[in-house]
Amino acid sequence: MATVGRMIGRAEDPVGASSPPELVASGAPSGGLGIAFVLAIGLAVVAIIPTAVVPLLGTLAGQLHGSASSIAWSVTAVSLAYGVTNPACGRLGDIYGYRNIILACLAITGIGTVLCAIATAMPMFLVGRILQGAAGGLIPVSIGLVRNTVSPDKVRVGMGLVNSGIGLGVGVGFMLGGLLQDYAWNVTFWIMLVFVLVAIVSIAMLVPRPQGRSSRSLRDFDLIGAVLITIGATGILLPLSKGAEWGWTSPTTLGLFAAGAAVLVVFAKWESRHVAPLVQLRLFAVPHFLLPNIAVALLAATTGAVFIFFVGYTSAPPDLAGYGFGASVLRAGSFMLPYSIMAFLVSPLSARLGQGVGARTLLITGGMLTTLTFAFLTWNHDQQWQIYLGSAVYGIALACFNPALYALVADAFSIDKAGVAQGMSTLSEQLGSSVGSAATTAVLAASLIPGTQLSTAGAYTHAYVLCVGFATVGLIVAVVEAFIHRTRGSAIRGR
Repeated sequence: MATVGRMIGRAEDPVGASSPPELVASGAPSGGLGIAFVLAIGLAVVAIIPTAVVPLLGTLAGQLHGSASSIAWSVTAVSLAYGVTNPACGRLGDIYGYRNIILACLAITGIGTVLCAIATAMPMFLVGRILQGAAGGLIPVSIGLVRNTVSPDKVRVGMGLVNSGIGLGVGVGFMLGGLLQDYAWNVTFWIMLVFVLVAIVSIAMLVPRPQGRSSRSLRDFDLIGAVLITIGATGILLPLSKGAEWGWTSPTTLGLFAAGAAVLVVFAKWESRHVAPLVQLRLFAVPHFLLPNIAVALLAATTGAVFIFFVGYTSAPPDLAGYGFGASVLRAGSFMLPYSIMAFLVSPLSARLGQGVGARTLLITGGMLTTLTFAFLTWNHDQQWQIYLGSAVYGIALACFNPALYALVADAFSIDKAGVAQGMSTLSEQLGSSVGSAATTAVLAASLIPGTQLSTAGAYTHAYVLCVGFATVGLIVAVVEAFIHRTRGSAIRGR
């Protein structure tokens, strides 16, 4: 599979023969896992930024004199920025060195965090949140850096360590916002800034500078392609995020979907003719790259729903809704902690296990655990221990399927395309998560308790069933890909 990636890279991208700066001097990865530990700090920031603000939404509306709609945009803006920065940052990392792009993303994130902390009106706050979204670019370049600097026998464990940072950040972010909701709202952002600065200093001091100079320049960056995919992805992600509010059949929603799809078609045509494309489109015809991405996108659809389940359901007042535990914001966030802790602890272990059993087995295991989690919760979510158990098992599932995708994508692409490859995979995950969140919201909104904005108990059961469907199809795709690899792998590798 790696052979296919190298063949495609040479055929389509003449510039691709040049290694990224991290590899110029050494020619091969040789570092230890210390780099992955440090990068995990940065990836924790990626997860903290969107989650820590959620408990503060009510306070922000009053302090910044914003409407409910504008406050909702503060969440949507980060989600959009995360999705659209991935391919561009991945490619820039391939050109200029992953460490440099990581530090640039963190610096922009820090500027955005300061703007949020000192904002006195909603426009300034939203600009800050958009700039905070630059943190999303850390995911592909961090994976690319691990791929190209950690020694081959440790690289998959390194990817697991990086993934563990994301898992830890989810729990830390929500609990941070919950703990600080009684203080001035901007205290949370100043503490976020501390996390960002710690990540910057740690990476600047402990991650080695790129050795040598890359022979590439900005001329090798497909700027038009980056603009097209940004516009196209925004056209898809935005209505997925706001469709429940605007109406799924409204002209705005349908128009954005249509425009986004049209721009992505133009993007595909442009990339197929560009001498140094942002994305190697031919690779999407290779089952061993395409199918794992589809499988994880479907599994990630459940990730987009899990926050709604664990926080929305548990915070519902039982005397009015007939379900829920009436949990405070902070206590509701505690239901995410088992998920966060297990993802943090198990990611490195599962990645090490994957070295023995293979990334495909790991992906299938993640799919099975995801399916079982939501099948269990479909019929068992009336007791708090059931939610905690489901949260923990789902954290293990995430710790399996995310590192598995990182490893499979690394195998599919040549080493000098590691960043942009992971960027496209991260974008597919973001799309899957957005679809899952939108679909779950639509199911819950379709059945409300009369006179309230609370969903019925049956609506939650139907939403869980929907997630079982997402996970089951994702599992089937993963099994099909593994079967194809087993029966045709040698023939494909020999092309």
